[in-house]
Amino acid sequence: MRHFLHRSFYTKIQASFLILIFLPMVFISFISYSTTQGIVKDKIQLSNQSVLTVMAKDIEKMLDDIAYASNFFVQDKQALDPPPNVSDDQKHRQLAELRGLSAN
Repeated sequence: MRHFLHRSFYTKIQASFLILIFLPMVFISFISYSTTQGIVKDKIQLSNQSVLTVMAKDIEKMLDDIAYASNFFVQDKQALDPPPNVSDDQKHRQLAELRGLSAN
């Protein structure tokens, strides 16, 4: 302690700055950073969870719609019948008509 008292005034001011101002500021900054980091992690986790919940509901709704549509087609006997056979000549004529329409 006596060695410290024999230092210059500038050295004493620097030491008091480190002890009284800088160290508490570093300590409070570390605590603030740790607290903020925890809060941000929690908010990100909640946000991700809510996005996953919304996506799960959307997928469930889509699957319900697909199940409803497939049940509708299964109950409709006409939908299960194969389409009527179209001869190759009719296919070529229809294709030629479409090409003619697209050229105009």
